[in-house]
Amino acid sequence: MRFWIFVAAINGMIAVLMGAIGSHVLSGQLDAERMTFVQLGFNYQLWHALGLLGVGLLTPHVRPGKGARLVLASGVAFTFGIIFFSGGLYMLALMGPGITHWVVPLGGSLLITGWIGLSVSAFFIDGGRRRFHRMRRGESRDAEREQDHGRS
Repeated sequence: MRFWIFVAAINGMIAVLMGAIGSHVLSGQLDAERMTFVQLGFNYQLWHALGLLGVGLLTPHVRPGKGARLVLASGVAFTFGIIFFSGGLYMLALMGPGITHWVVPLGGSLLITGWIGLSVSAFFIDGGRRRFHRMRRGESRDAEREQDHGRS
């Protein structure tokens, strides 16, 4: 949990820095097309930093096993997606076309994969407080339903 929140915060910081550098330092040195790459890079980096924050906040709430692995995979996909997509756009803006022509689409695919994984991991969220209290008391779900219907 702490790791993903840390990674999210670092990416948020880098995105804001790149936005500021783009606006204040590079705006007079790059043409409009290259400035668009910088702006697109920091926008996607900032939005996906929020996705990483979601990974960090969701991590302790998913069931161990498949759910935990899925959230982990989502965090890894977001991280490498940010590096390849936003980093590739930054490189494209600063150095021109080259190796980045295949890196950026790969990063975009990883970002999409991260969102898919995060959405599917919602199905692995633990049942919450009610389930926790029922388990502590040793009660079954049926006993709790009967108790709820008796109160209605």
